Amino acid sequence: MDEQILHGGINEVVRRGDRLYRPQRPWSHSVLRLLEHIHRAGFEGAPEPFGLEAGSEVLGWVEGTVEDANGADIDLGTVLAAARLLRGYHDAAAGFDPSGLVWQFPAEQPAEVVLHGDAAPYNCVFRGGVPVAWIDFDTARPGPSLHDVACSAYRFCLIREPLGELSAQDAGRVLAFADAYGLGREEKTRLPETIVERLRWLAALIRDRAAAGDPAFAQHLTDGHAELYAGHADVIEQSKALRDALSAGTRS
Repeated sequence: MDEQILHGGINEVVRRGDRLYRPQRPWSHSVLRLLEHIHRAGFEGAPEPFGLEAGSEVLGWVEGTVEDANGADIDLGTVLAAARLLRGYHDAAAGFDPSGLVWQFPAEQPAEVVLHGDAAPYNCVFRGGVPVAWIDFDTARPGPSLHDVACSAYRFCLIREPLGELSAQDAGRVLAFADAYGLGREEKTRLPETIVERLRWLAALIRDRAAAGDPAFAQHLTDGHAELYAGHADVIEQSKALRDALSAGTRS
């Protein structure tokens, strides 16, 4: 059988036919249990789990492409489809019991659902430009669904470099994402501050893991990722356009 070595994020994975082999981690069993649950719930927007084999997670191959695009370059139709795909995942994950399971990161409160944790274009499979599946659940852990929405809204709507003052169009894209996901008015109001909080958490995580000697996070730090996220947090925190749009709940 032909073997193809793929590089995704900090992992080296191997494709053999219609199976994908990812390095086994301490949280692999938890992720496989989660994937089993959402597939039983009828959600097809994630890899099918096939258990552990010789030190690897074995997953079904999801056909399509992965795009590491800036949010500002993603068309609005794709933004809306990504929001609906995230909501579909959260609905399917509802009822999953994470008790006693190990995750890469600690649970966050309120633990409403098991988050994807990094639902971004580079962890999404596209077909014909349409998001069809989330991949790489290494950052999954229990937490508030708004944390996933904040991460995805930033990744699919805002991230670019340099990130200057946010425009009414930027704010409208985030609101469109929130509407397509189905956020209520109170959650929309909290979304801007939640995006800022998650970006600052991510910047701190990179610095802390790099200081602890993690080579992958050390590379992220060297590449300027912590500085970028901290700077973007400042821009988003200062954005009146974004706060006003999400508080009003209407697009300009």
